Amino acid sequence: MLKELDGLIDILIDAGPADVGIESTVVDLTTAPPKILRQGAIKKEELNKVLDL
Repeated sequence: MLKELDGLIDILIDAGPADVGIESTVVDLTTAPPKILRQGAIKKEELNKVLDL
């Protein structure tokens, strides 16, 4: 997992195994509009409810 995010993020917090079996959705909030770096359990349609993607 860390390899695929190399150079894309400054920090990674490992909270252990996922219950849903899918990796976390990773969103870059430092850009306008925010950008999905990796699709995971939370889909773009769900994020659009709170973010302007």
